[in-house]
Amino acid sequence: MKSRRFVAFAAAFAVAASAMTGFTLTASAEDTETVYNFSSLTAEKYGKSGTSVFDGALTLTATEDAKPQTVSQSITTPLGKTETVTSALMSKQLGVKLHLAAGETVVEYYAGCDSKLAGKDIDVVVKDASGANVATESNSEKSAFGVYKIAYTAAAEGDYTIVDSGTSSNRTIVFAVAVTNGKYDATVTPEPSTATTAPGATTAPGATTAPAATPQATVDPNATSEVSITRAAGWMESAYITWTNPVAVDSYNVYVRPEGGAYTKLDKELTRYYGSYYRADALGLAAGSYQFKVETVLGGSVKETVESDVVTVSAYKREGFAFDSHSSHYNKDGIGAYKNDGTLKDGAKVLYITDKNKNTVTMDVVVDKNKGTVNTGTGLVEILSLREKNNAETTPLAIRMIGQVEAPAGVNSAKYAQIKSTSNVTFEGVGDDATTYHWSLLIRQTDNIEVRNIAVMEFYDDGISLDTDNFNDWVHNCDIFYGQNRGGDQKKGDGSLDVKAGSDYCTFSYNHFWDSGKTSLCGMKEDSYKGYHITYNYNWFDHSDSRHPRVRGDQVHVYNNYYDGVSKYGVGACTGGSVFVENNVFRNCVHPVLTSMQGRDIEGGKGTFSSEDGGSIKMFGNTIYGGVSVWYSSKNNVSSDTDAYLAETRDETVPSTYVAKQGGATYTNFDTAPSMYSYSVIDTDKVVDYVQAHAGRVQGGDFTHEFDDAVDDALYDRDEVLGNALQSYKTTLKTEYTA
Repeated sequence: MKSRRFVAFAAAFAVAASAMTGFTLTASAEDTETVYNFSSLTAEKYGKSGTSVFDGALTLTATEDAKPQTVSQSITTPLGKTETVTSALMSKQLGVKLHLAAGETVVEYYAGCDSKLAGKDIDVVVKDASGANVATESNSEKSAFGVYKIAYTAAAEGDYTIVDSGTSSNRTIVFAVAVTNGKYDATVTPEPSTATTAPGATTAPGATTAPAATPQATVDPNATSEVSITRAAGWMESAYITWTNPVAVDSYNVYVRPEGGAYTKLDKELTRYYGSYYRADALGLAAGSYQFKVETVLGGSVKETVESDVVTVSAYKREGFAFDSHSSHYNKDGIGAYKNDGTLKDGAKVLYITDKNKNTVTMDVVVDKNKGTVNTGTGLVEILSLREKNNAETTPLAIRMIGQVEAPAGVNSAKYAQIKSTSNVTFEGVGDDATTYHWSLLIRQTDNIEVRNIAVMEFYDDGISLDTDNFNDWVHNCDIFYGQNRGGDQKKGDGSLDVKAGSDYCTFSYNHFWDSGKTSLCGMKEDSYKGYHITYNYNWFDHSDSRHPRVRGDQVHVYNNYYDGVSKYGVGACTGGSVFVENNVFRNCVHPVLTSMQGRDIEGGKGTFSSEDGGSIKMFGNTIYGGVSVWYSSKNNVSSDTDAYLAETRDETVPSTYVAKQGGATYTNFDTAPSMYSYSVIDTDKVVDYVQAHAGRVQGGDFTHEFDDAVDDALYDRDEVLGNALQSYKTTLKTEYTA
């Protein structure tokens, strides 16, 4: 089976072409030219003076953080090449530093502006390594917003800097830089332009700004908008809408309503711009039918209103031990920040985290309930740290992450952000591209924590770790990829989703594991024979290797998962663990199940996955094709040298005579006890389609990779194609488009 394919919505903005003239070119066949089009920098990290771009060919100079500006522009380079520019950079006194050989000519395409992008007169100069001016532009932009240029042919080899020479607070926008060895008349001439900046694109990816009270100077307040909805769809307790609009506007208002009900305006952070389309996501929806409305705003007035078709929203399946009322930490109102119907709990707070604001966002947190003491936390890690104090802050909190976020300040040495000593927190992604990149989550001493709809990539230690005394926690609909290559058995990272050290009553559902190495450790040695309660359901183990899960001592229910080309083993039981494996599909799984130190595990003379005491596995209703056959015990043939006990009915109890060969553990029959939770299973002939359609982030997420079954089914090593793609991953998110 291949990984799912998803079509990106792409509809380019109309380009208002404005050819650059003013070069008298005397080109020859030997002429060469390199064009540094700033459109390719929209996913980069912007900084102040000294930021290296284009693999070090250019160095940005500026006095404040550079920000992307989405534009629609066409320029002609000195050698006649037409370049389409879809994004530029803006900053105070923004310029570039580069190295030129003698006779090479550099041309910078730029505009001067103020905060509303109106054209402003600026003095752009070229400086040599000594700081002396060797060229000065003589334009007067005044109020005309257009692309201008300055050109200089180097008299000698050296470093040169192109920059606004003034000290004005007005900003410079740089569109592109061309370097050529052609000989031409580099006359500086202004070029008027009809191109416009895209609406509201005044911040770096993930940042937020308040919308302008009046339209930008480049936006015609009388323009006729052309919003075209490209898709509206429902998902589990959320829905989204995408649209295109070739006309620049000040902002959008996006609303959602239950069919026939009143519209509610979405938070501004939920509307984003992806370069060729816009997207807004509505979160916290109960199951039902919904409709979106998109309004365009120009000059403070709504100019156009477009409504979507009705979409259907379904509910998450809240099943498994995390929802078991027998737990002393059970919350009848729901896990995390949401009620059991999918809507936010009364009084819940919402915190939006982006790559831009992860270290600056603020939130007030109660740190002493008796005294009513409130501290203000700055940055994600500090806010989470304040929630640890005295368990004083119990207000439900939804942390909504937007886009690809690098490690925030304050993560520990293993690059974890800790959710610790707290409850009623949901950490969730917005849309299909929310990604923790180079960091991950460590959850300790918590109850009723929910993690959903995020991807973890290039993490340092574990992907998501429930480490030490966690209760009624729920991790679902996540895409879990490779961690950093640390060699040995950590070429793919360490554990992908581990639960251990006294953690009890947890559910892991609808997660997509992409070629995980050590997928899920369930229990540490100290958890041996303890009987904690864990559920794995509807997960997609996509060409992963082992530990699906590896169970030490716990009572674990594994049902309706898809094991898709597993190169070592599926479920492993040891140190007294009891595992009920029900209605799963195993496709080309080398060992579907193993019990430590017996059966197939010691067929080669030693333990395949463990030398620890054995556990016990009960199996019912599974479909297995490919791989090595399972050695079963049954009620008519009980043996201590088999892999699992094969039940004839779901409610069959495993006899006490079925004893682990090493350690003597017996199956606890937790699944047939009166206290067992209620749940529903789907037939195995429907499992593959169902799991592939629902596991992972919204609509499968923004990342695609096609596994080659003929190679990857048996590959235990790192898939370099997948690994390289993850290391170079960049979200296509350009900016939040505030509403």
